[in-house]
This record gives sequence, C-alpha cells and structure tokens, in this order.
Amino acid sequence: MTEEQIVDYIWNREEKGLRELEEKYENYCYTVSYTVLKNEQDAKECVNDTWLGVWNSIPPKRPNCLKGYIATITRNISLKRYEKKHAKKRENEAFITPYEELSEGITAGNFFEEYMDEIVVKNAIEQYLSQVNKRKRIAFMQRYFYMMEYEEIGEVLGMRATSVRSMLSRMRKDLQQVLIKEGVHVG
Repeated sequence: MTEEQIVDYIWNREEKGLRELEEKYENYCYTVSYTVLKNEQDAKECVNDTWLGVWNSIPPKRPNCLKGYIATITRNISLKRYEKKHAKKRENEAFITPYEELSEGITAGNFFEEYMDEIVVKNAIEQYLSQVNKRKRIAFMQRYFYMMEYEEIGEVLGMRATSVRSMLSRMRKDLQQVLIKEGVHVG
C-alpha cells in the first residue's frame, strides 16, 4: 500500500490505515525511537504513542511525506520521554543533548522549541544542507535528527569520532552564519 493510500484511510478515519501504517513503519519508528532512548521498552511505548499521534494529527494535517512525518512524531515523543527520564541527571551534571549542542550561540532560548516551526529557519537549514556534501548531510541528520553518538556516525561514515565531532562543530558555525543572514539572533 502506498503512503498516499495510508494517509487517505487515516484521513477518512478508517482503522485499516493505522494497521497498514504499523505494518509498514513499525521497525523504522522503533529504530528512530531506540536511537534516542537506548531502551527497548521505552522505544516500543513511544512507537505505540506514535500511532495515536498520527491518528490525532491527520486530519487536519495531510503530510506529503508520511515516512518523514511519522519519524518526526516518533522522535519528538522519544525526546520528551528522554527529557523526562533524564531531568534529574541534567540537574546534577553538565549533560548536553544534540539539540542543545546545535543551539549553542542562539540567544532566544531553546532553538528547536522557539524557532524550528518557523519557516525561515527550516528553509535556512534546508538551504545550508543542500550546499554541503553528502557525507556532511548524513552526519548532520544522524546527529541532530536521529541523535546518534559521534562514534556511531563515525562507523557509518568510516571516520573517527573526533573527526565527526570536528566536522559537526564547523558545520554548526557555518549554519550560524546562514541563520544570521536570515535574521535569526545568535549570540
């Protein structure tokens, strides 16, 4: 069944759409969630919450790319669970998430909560990523969308973790310059 057909079923409130969605994307959503949480049970629960999130958001939204849409829902649910589970740890340690790492230098609070929904920032990031080579795009997405560790990204790209860290640091600086040009306040 195609993505469009699945969306049509869900749009028309037919549960067959959810069954097809689960059958087609359960493993993918589990991978997205597990990468964030590193916990099998939590990841499974987040995937189940994803189906409810999709059901509740279609309609009114009608995604063009269902796979990306459900990945975003899964990741956001997983991030919320991660934040909740690690709140105490963060109070006691200098613990930084990939999102906080990416938002360093942005002065208007949490970058992703404050700006990510704004079209100007989305477009700036998309424009920036379209101008870098494939290896950099992959590293960026793996770190800041899938929240993979430097070591994991290095294994995928055949690089040392320190090289990945350096490359992403340079990319964040470059992205900050793009955001400045787009009028986003950076510190």
